Amino acid sequence: IHLSPFAQVQFRRLAALRSHPAWMLPNRAGDGPIDTKAIAKQVHDRQRTAPLRNRSKKTATLMLPGGAWTPHDLRRTGATLMGNLGVAPYVIERCLNHVEPNKLVRTYQHQQLVDEQRAAWTLLGDRLAALTAAANVAAPPQLRAA
Repeated sequence: IHLSPFAQVQFRRLAALRSHPAWMLPNRAGDGPIDTKAIAKQVHDRQRTAPLRNRSKKTATLMLPGGAWTPHDLRRTGATLMGNLGVAPYVIERCLNHVEPNKLVRTYQHQQLVDEQRAAWTLLGDRLAALTAAANVAAPPQLRAA
């Protein structure tokens, strides 16, 4: 698996915060990884006007003026950024691990485009690094919880 330098930095930052040696994101019991739905729930909980019982009290911290968003929206944003950076659509589709819709292509072409994907992920990582550089980051407008 290719991780861009940007992704490697993010994983090192996360590793410095983790509480379990075997799991980057452990579950509460510490005996396995978090549930596959946990991140989506955490994002959703932080876009509420009022907290749910036994859930995060940090509601509204991820609310954005454009409305609610999900972690899956980050895939679309990443794909769009790749396209804006000149990555070919067929390479973006491989990066997203989408199934080829054309049955003939799916049957006869099994190339992985490893070098192209590596270049695409690195290009996206470089763009994200530039966008998140301290000089470029501004706090988003805060919406008040009703």
